[in-house]
Amino acid sequence: MDWWLLPLQDADVLVAGERVLYRQRRHWAALLPEFLQFLAALFLCSAFSMRGTTGLNAVLLIGSVTAVAVLWPLLRRKRYSTGQIVMLGLLAMWVVQADIGLAGVAALIVLLMALRFIVRVLRWAVYQRTYLTDRRLMEVDGFFGIEVNSMPLNMVTDVMLRRTPVGEVLGYGTFRVESAGQDQALSQLDFLLYAEDFLDMVVSSPTWRPH
Repeated sequence: MDWWLLPLQDADVLVAGERVLYRQRRHWAALLPEFLQFLAALFLCSAFSMRGTTGLNAVLLIGSVTAVAVLWPLLRRKRYSTGQIVMLGLLAMWVVQADIGLAGVAALIVLLMALRFIVRVLRWAVYQRTYLTDRRLMEVDGFFGIEVNSMPLNMVTDVMLRRTPVGEVLGYGTFRVESAGQDQALSQLDFLLYAEDFLDMVVSSPTWRPH
């Protein structure tokens, strides 16, 4: 019996005779955005409770501006799933009915951000994998539902590897792919471990046909 929360195994995503060349999770730096957003939310809620404290006003102001800048990519998102919208609506109704006050709302926000980060860590550690086989490039994700994106190597027309200074120090790279079908789901692989080896395996694959 297949349990819906179990991660996919190789047999679930590979076809007969397909050989795995590369299978890795992303670099741990992929977790930093969600972690920093959690810290930013925690700081903002703490700053709200300490407003007016003598000698801390300047520190709280600078920290609050920084925290808003960290949270801004999350706040300006234009696309939310139906499930996220429904959950936010139900949560807002509960907050209004419970009348928990501003301090309670702040604590709830911090709790939700912490839960979001925990789920992100679980996805990274257990479910998310990048595959390169002798036939395809794949990304597997899961937790609440399974998602598998794949691209045949014979559709890849060009590749590019980029390392930022931070990526050079920490040991990850960004792999960009151009394809004949312009598959946007796999157009860029961020926080890729062993990026140079990955590039070598792609360009040396007999299936790849550069244009």
